Amino acid sequence: MPGVAQPQNNPGDKVYKIQNLPFGCTKLMLQNWVEAMQWDACPIRALGPQTWLVRSADDIPPGILMFNSSPILARLLPPRDQEGPDKILLGPRPKIQPQQNGDPWHQGQDPWASYGPAKAAMPTSSNAHAPQHGPTEKRLSEQDAKIATMQASIEQLTQTQKTHAKHVESHIKQAAQR
Repeated sequence: MPGVAQPQNNPGDKVYKIQNLPFGCTKLMLQNWVEAMQWDACPIRALGPQTWLVRSADDIPPGILMFNSSPILARLLPPRDQEGPDKILLGPRPKIQPQQNGDPWHQGQDPWASYGPAKAAMPTSSNAHAPQHGPTEKRLSEQDAKIATMQASIEQLTQTQKTHAKHVESHIKQAAQR
């Protein structure tokens, strides 16, 4: 790329995260700001519209950093752990031995393994007629009782409303006669 300047090779071991920059701050703007502060640093990349990573071999200048009269927050990021050759695993993946801690699913004792529609037990006549009283049936019977009480109270309200309507009608007729 003959028309493009070569990128700077700034081998610094300190990486700073600079925040609270003006919205949409570009690399050129940040580079000009770094040069104006007389700090030997190089912008690496933007982390957002107001945040940049900057690499430097030197410490950040002392004092409060200002960019266009607004304070800047600069934090030194801890170095990343370098993975050595002892971290690389080569060869086939080792087979994991099943744990013998009482888990029946990994020991071949699956109770549903032999289930099939042909082997399903048919209900006997004594089991077929026995009422089942589980939590669902209990809840359904409670709801039926609530519905019955509500229907009774609605019937009572209907009767009260009818008598009240008759009473109001008689008052209206008496008022009309007067």
